[in-house]
Amino acid sequence: MSPLRVALQLGEGAAEASAWPQALAGAAAAGFDGVVLPLEAALQDFPLAAAPGPVVATWAPGLTDGQAVAEALNGLNPRLDALAARGCGVLVVSEPGVPARLRVAGRVQDAGARGLRDEEWRNLAEALDELGARCRSRGLALAFAPRAGSWIETPVELKRLLNGTEAELVGLSLDTGHVAYGGGNAAGAVETWRWRLRHVHLQGLDTAVLDTVLRHGLGLEEALRRGVFALPAASHLAARLVVEALAAGEFDGWLSLGPAAEGPAREARAAVAAWAGGASQGG
Repeated sequence: MSPLRVALQLGEGAAEASAWPQALAGAAAAGFDGVVLPLEAALQDFPLAAAPGPVVATWAPGLTDGQAVAEALNGLNPRLDALAARGCGVLVVSEPGVPARLRVAGRVQDAGARGLRDEEWRNLAEALDELGARCRSRGLALAFAPRAGSWIETPVELKRLLNGTEAELVGLSLDTGHVAYGGGNAAGAVETWRWRLRHVHLQGLDTAVLDTVLRHGLGLEEALRRGVFALPAASHLAARLVVEALAAGEFDGWLSLGPAAEGPAREARAAVAAWAGGASQGG
């Protein structure tokens, strides 16, 4: 069984060119195989001796409005070429947060929040299929990520999105924290959508914070301020179940952790390795 490939998601500060040497050296020292960066940061030039490099790029352009789709895709090809040339293997696309949905994240159905209209669903699906085709022609994998506070948050919304796009063009990225926040089960989603899974961002979820936020009708931004998401620790059963499911199924995409300082990132990386090793040995 091949080992899981694990990348470190770098913080916003890593987008500055001056931060590259230290950020990449820290990722390598902590035992990571690559890094995850926002699209614009992933397109920057790297120090020649820097390793590891970007393996996953993230982008949230907003693809539900027809005009926005045209603007997002116009002139994108050179950027995709550059990603491929830099060794990036996966482009993760998500919908940006929407104010009305950010306020009711985690309870969109109970709050009666508006979902996408049929025309917006078509715009999103067609844009992802087109983007997926462009990525595939360059050896890149496209993966869509559902996110709390966006138009695609709940398991029902994710299912409609995946059923409405071409499986060979549009894969799946799961952020375990956002999946749980939106009412889903991350390990169950891995099992259900394994055949389309290209990337997993592993996060722990503070259920006490989540319960408080939902009970008092607070939004996602307040939940983030209170630390609802965190690095997975050895005691996090939900994170362990996800890693074991990935390892047992010989997942060949990328698993990512962070952002985090080198010390905590190293500890989380070690926990993932232990969980994956236990799964490979059948216990």
